[in-house]
Amino acid sequence: MFDESSRNPQTFLMTTTLDLPDDLVEDIHLRAEQEGRGLDETVAELLRAGLAVSSSRTADAGQVTSAMLEERKRIGEKFRTGEWGTDLSGFEEGRAADREAAKVREERLRSIERLRDLRRRDAGRREHSRPDRVTGLCVC
Repeated sequence: MFDESSRNPQTFLMTTTLDLPDDLVEDIHLRAEQEGRGLDETVAELLRAGLAVSSSRTADAGQVTSAMLEERKRIGEKFRTGEWGTDLSGFEEGRAADREAAKVREERLRSIERLRDLRRRDAGRREHSRPDRVTGLCVC
């Protein structure tokens, strides 16, 4: 809604309802309380700060893009010509060995879990199979 009492015609008030996560609302309330400001003022300041950062990132990205593309072309050319070649011999054998080691570790963990389960069951059976102990009650 437009605040007609405002002296600056470019300034207007608007009411908007937003569904925000509870933890975020809590953080905003805490910040407003700590800074001794109202919730509306705090939210507006946070939105302005976020938009400013977002705008500067977009502007920076636009300025850097052409330089980055040139650098990527230069680096790519070094790989294509073999100047920065990489020897990948043995890579597949290493991956296969890693997969095999992972299978062995997984099987060991499963065996440990099975032993733990058996021990728990065994301890439970012993607990249930104990005869009740007779206490020193005397009926006189």
